[in-house]
Amino acid sequence: MISYPTTMAKLIFRYYDSIFLKVVTSEWTSESFHLAIGVPQGCTASTIVFDVAFQLTLDIYKWLTRSKDVGYKFTGADISVIAPTYADDIELITSTGPKLQSAVDAFQSGLQWTRTLRLKPSKCRVLAFRKFRKDEKQTLYKRRQDTMYSSYDPLITINGQRIKFVGDDEPALFKHLGLLIQADLKEDVIQEQVEKKLIHWLELVENSLIDGRMKAWVVNFCVCAKLAWLLMVQGWSGSVAKKWQQIIHRRYRRWLGLAKPAEKSVLYRPKEHFGLQLKDLQEVQRQLRLVKWHLVKTSKDEEMRKLYRYRLERDKKGHIGTGRKHSPCLDVERLEREQQLDAMSARAQSDRKGLGFNPIPDRKSNPRADLVYRLKSEAEHKRLVILHQYEMQADWLSWGLDNMMMRDLSWNTIIYQCTQRLLKFVLNSQQNTLPTPDNLRRWNLNKDAVCGLCGGRAVTLSHVLAGCTWVRTVENKLHREDRFTWRHNNILYLLATAISEHVKVSNANHSQSSANQVPLIKFVRAGEKMISRSKTKRPSLLSGANDWICNFDLPEFQRSSSYCFPHEVCLTPLRIDGYIISRTARVCIGLELTSPMEENIGFWHKSKLQKYEEEIRLAAKQNGWTFHVLILEIGARGWIPPSVPNSLRKLGIPSNRITSLCNQLTLLALKSSYVIYLNRFNKEFQPWRLTTTIPQR
Repeated sequence: MISYPTTMAKLIFRYYDSIFLKVVTSEWTSESFHLAIGVPQGCTASTIVFDVAFQLTLDIYKWLTRSKDVGYKFTGADISVIAPTYADDIELITSTGPKLQSAVDAFQSGLQWTRTLRLKPSKCRVLAFRKFRKDEKQTLYKRRQDTMYSSYDPLITINGQRIKFVGDDEPALFKHLGLLIQADLKEDVIQEQVEKKLIHWLELVENSLIDGRMKAWVVNFCVCAKLAWLLMVQGWSGSVAKKWQQIIHRRYRRWLGLAKPAEKSVLYRPKEHFGLQLKDLQEVQRQLRLVKWHLVKTSKDEEMRKLYRYRLERDKKGHIGTGRKHSPCLDVERLEREQQLDAMSARAQSDRKGLGFNPIPDRKSNPRADLVYRLKSEAEHKRLVILHQYEMQADWLSWGLDNMMMRDLSWNTIIYQCTQRLLKFVLNSQQNTLPTPDNLRRWNLNKDAVCGLCGGRAVTLSHVLAGCTWVRTVENKLHREDRFTWRHNNILYLLATAISEHVKVSNANHSQSSANQVPLIKFVRAGEKMISRSKTKRPSLLSGANDWICNFDLPEFQRSSSYCFPHEVCLTPLRIDGYIISRTARVCIGLELTSPMEENIGFWHKSKLQKYEEEIRLAAKQNGWTFHVLILEIGARGWIPPSVPNSLRKLGIPSNRITSLCNQLTLLALKSSYVIYLNRFNKEFQPWRLTTTIPQR
């Protein structure tokens, strides 16, 4: 017998018997009053005390029913379930109705011992099943279904008050710990009720005054979250989740403006693959069931571990259930084997040093999170395999993934930076499903569609955004900026502003560091450990001087004279987009910006790098100057190659500023290209300086 310390018991009794509260408002405060019933909200002691006291009640119940045949035993397995309990929710399980009544009476006796706890018949439900023979003469129990094995009301009472049968509810459902139970153990009524709720929620979102992208956000983070628990605990096949996903998917396409021919995976791919990472209910269901059965496998309860082994053996024999393609238990075993194999291969020696020279420390990891990550990776791999079957909509794979380009499509950007129409342009330009002349002809909507500027037949999106001959030969000769140059200068102005500010900061920091720089030797006392120093910053191209000045080929930077490359560095007619020069260090940094279509970025980078290497660098070296050239490319659809942040890093710009700047460049390129697309029939295009700022959130 366990005895509790008297001092601990007194402390707990005083905590509950002597607790006083006050009501405090902005205008008045009440007198202190005694809390006679209940506990304060958020009380951490109450849950522990309740569990301790309620466990004694369960022990009394097991003692009183020790000689009775209570519980349920699995056929063909050494698994028995007696009274599964969670907090104050308990299930009493027996093999017959009379035995259940005896179990209820025993549990009621245990509650009477506490003097404070009692059963509430109105919140209790009963469900029983038995086989009804045709020649059966008993009339006490009535079958509820027209089948031989049917549910019935066992007529259980608590202190003379009947417990309601599950089938007497309307609808005939009972919710226990989030699990919906139907009177006949089927799930058609449950699925019908949940589907009605889903459609109702979607109609509420549909009829709201928010725009499409915000509707998609609400459904993704709120509606799908409401369905997630049911998808995990209910025993539904994947076809149910597939049906509901189709209902949601149709609204996603309409709300986000995705073209009808567009491939759907762009909605569900992660950011790394330039998708919106919306939830797919089929994948959510599979991931949550994987988590559930992994919890069962690793449970501290031996009966739960037995249940997992029993389920696993049946799944290995092919009994995974009608309409189911996957078994969560088999998924757990397969993914854990892959996890173990990867852990072994990760420790392999890959260099010429001796075995064990560089021991790999054990890293703390979450095995369950790793299993879910592997399952997500498999689903994403299947999407990409399907995507490779498309010739036009998957061309971004060659220059997007292979060249490791980046673009911010986070929900923060979608909600706060993109308009509804701009997001529609972003998605369809990536999929190449905008109504350009070639697509209109391909879709049999307008076989005679031509470019609105040059009259070219069946021209592509690349022609509209970056290759129209009329823009390059006619509009380019006008007194104003042509639309392609306008986009280029918008991006260049943002870069020039950021680089000019950084040059000023670099000059000031170099002057202060030069004045305060005193070489110090720090000694370490005997027996003391040396304090680890922070890593020194890698020197940038601007580290060697403090007289840097910059200039750019923009009207905003040329108010009194025309732009010209410094002749003391090199005599050249080339008009590089910008330069940073230090005459004391005799170093010049050239900056060249290009804004082509993404598939042409590699070509233009190589071409311009070779051009300035041959034209300027060699001549500058002969004149005693050091010349560095930084080639920057911002794709017309907003993608940024790794060379851009690398080049900005060479100038010493901080990493957080580079990330913010790249996001601004992406948004500015998208907006500029969207304006060009909207004006694809307008020959009187009037340029202006388009700028963008991203608020700090």
